Amino acid sequence: MAVKIRQRPDGSGIRWIFIDHHGRRKAKKIGRDKRLAQEVARKIEARLVLGDFSLDNESAVNRQMFSFKEYAELWLENYVKELRRESTYERYRDILKRYVYPILGKKPIDQIRRVDIRDLLLKNLNYGLARSTVSLVRDVISGVMGYAMDEELIGVNPVTGVMKKLGLDRKHSAPVEPMTNEEVNLVLQTCGRDYPEYYSIFAFCIQNRIASG
Repeated sequence: MAVKIRQRPDGSGIRWIFIDHHGRRKAKKIGRDKRLAQEVARKIEARLVLGDFSLDNESAVNRQMFSFKEYAELWLENYVKELRRESTYERYRDILKRYVYPILGKKPIDQIRRVDIRDLLLKNLNYGLARSTVSLVRDVISGVMGYAMDEELIGVNPVTGVMKKLGLDRKHSAPVEPMTNEEVNLVLQTCGRDYPEYYSIFAFCIQNRIASG
């Protein structure tokens, strides 16, 4: 029994896991993330010893290896911690612990669907979480899933377009209420009395707006 990590092509930085078990061989492309490849190899070895890993299952590396929480921790350590500020790392980790792990933490990374993301966001919104925080929750989940896409563990990012579908991505502004004639006259009178040097400018703007409206 052997589980080895190799780069293919040599020197490319693209890591594959090669499994040799009872005379049978299997190869699985992992990607450029060295720590990810090491973690996958470690877990495959453990499952082979326990006898609960099947070489016949094409997606066994994905499904049996990573829950959302496991992969999110890899994303935090290998991507966010390396490329973002410490405060960003801490905030993302807190978002995951408080709002995401309780719902998606144990779910296999490749079995998370759009409906799971939708229900999670709505649940947090209904609990009174601010829309801006819900958007951040969405962004953090999307970061994890996008990282999994880059490493070819999943084919699509299920988070894409969810907020738009829910109508939560747009900030609805209050309708503009134009001034009445009485209000216009009051503005002009006040301007003429207190700021006569600006009266012609105000009068021109108001007249131009009425003409174009």
